[in-house]
Amino acid sequence: MKYRYLPHTADAKIEAFGKDLNELFKNAALATYNIMVETQKVEPLKEIEIKLNSESIESLLYDWIEELLFYLDTEKFLINNTEVKIKKSGENNISLKATLKGDRISKKYELGGSVKSMTYNCLIIEKTKDGFRTIFVVDR
Repeated sequence: MKYRYLPHTADAKIEAFGKDLNELFKNAALATYNIMVETQKVEPLKEIEIKLNSESIESLLYDWIEELLFYLDTEKFLINNTEVKIKKSGENNISLKATLKGDRISKKYELGGSVKSMTYNCLIIEKTKDGFRTIFVVDR
């Protein structure tokens, strides 16, 4: 299982999984976008490069989802897939480099819901016996 949606009163609560942090962040992105559109139906016609740095893995996840929403708002960009590479250099320096693949919003994609922003509400990232797990909430 890549991700699932958990019950929440008003917003969307997501639990995502990955064998490593790269896959965890990829699945968190897909779970966020699948609230709005079926990502597997989005054509991978355009690529966008993203680079982020943070002091903690939780802050990096927050920044990652916010950056994706920024591209949705400013470029009208829907993702089909993403390749993520996370590196830790030193105690408090974690970087992310990603390539987003997708297309601009158009009539060929049926949009269902919306996501306004990422929140720190319930945000956890933990190591499991199978890799990593995160829970986070996005504001709808």
